[in-house]
Amino acid sequence: MRLTHLSAITAIVLATLTMPLHAEQTSTASVEAVSARHAQDLRELMVALRVFKNLQREPSNWASIGAPDREFDQAFRRHMTEDEAYRRLTPGYAALINARQAAELARLTRSPAWRKREQRLQELNGASVYLHTFMTPAEIAEARRIEAAPAMLAMRANQKSLHQKNQEMANRWSAQFDDQLQLNLTNVLRKVKSDMAANREARVAGVITIGRVGVGYADRYAYVAGGALIKLENAYNRFNDTLKNLGFDDILKSEYLASKVSLAHSRTVVEEAEVALATLLKNADLAIKERDEEMRKLALPKQAESTRKIASGTSESYSYMVNFGAAYRRLLDDHRRLLAFVAERSGKVQYEDGKLLFAGDADLAQVRELFAKLEATRAELIALVEGATQKEIDAERRQRGERVDSASTEKY
Repeated sequence: MRLTHLSAITAIVLATLTMPLHAEQTSTASVEAVSARHAQDLRELMVALRVFKNLQREPSNWASIGAPDREFDQAFRRHMTEDEAYRRLTPGYAALINARQAAELARLTRSPAWRKREQRLQELNGASVYLHTFMTPAEIAEARRIEAAPAMLAMRANQKSLHQKNQEMANRWSAQFDDQLQLNLTNVLRKVKSDMAANREARVAGVITIGRVGVGYADRYAYVAGGALIKLENAYNRFNDTLKNLGFDDILKSEYLASKVSLAHSRTVVEEAEVALATLLKNADLAIKERDEEMRKLALPKQAESTRKIASGTSESYSYMVNFGAAYRRLLDDHRRLLAFVAERSGKVQYEDGKLLFAGDADLAQVRELFAKLEATRAELIALVEGATQKEIDAERRQRGERVDSASTEKY
């Protein structure tokens, strides 16, 4: 029996052992289009208000947050660009500041005196300061005149809402960036798997390269998960190689069943396949345990949630191993029963024109029943393997934003 994708436990790992998301996903609200002139005035206002510089600031609790969160925050701030920030903020600002107000605010905030005052006050972050310590009397008068303008007063009244728009935009963008990190991680692990499939010599030599995600904790995660994939894939490949070398797929051929010598050899092959299966399960179990030990040493964002998701992936990996081992052992038992039945009728079974001929209808009916049972067990095993592979395919489709019908995977 030839099973494709016997390394389905690596598909389970890819589909379940994914890096926990750093930020909560927030959907992007639909907004009406903003005119080019309105958008340009809002951008000029946001520049004057130093919105992007504020987004680039380190959080006030920077010293107290964990190292992986700092790594994510630094990577995200490097990822942010001023043009993209203003593009994303424009619809939210347009909902609070209409085109006429935006044009007036853009004009008012071009004042060098007002900009000097705004920059200094933002740098002080709420601390008290006398304006005359860094502004001339004329500049103070000019800045106060602008602050008293109706458009400016209206904007200041909306300050809390504008800050909320900034935060909502940053949260959405952060979640999207984190989704991209997740996709990068999954692609790194899929590349490990495809490289092993394409380059047997590199796989055997253990020189498969694990790529980089681009953020420290994600790279460390990829290294541990990628190492586990290599070990699991090697365990399955050794199992497949053993079955191939044993000639396992040939032991139920009619000409072998009709020969006493071949029949005895076939029964030995089944026992050796049992040993190979036990070795596979032992090595897979060891690889998962080693992976989890290393995972526990990693510092990850949202450590409690990370631990829960890793535990969930581990549980599913072990569940697959148990089910796969049990199904394969049932298949080997079916082989044993069939071979034993034929062996008991040694000398009464003939081989002619590529077919086995039994002495009576009762024997023929029983051997057909044994073959049917074996084929049913094989079908169960194939469904289990294909179900794990389908899980990985569905996970990849979800990452591409495609809709996955849950009903299509429930049967697995």
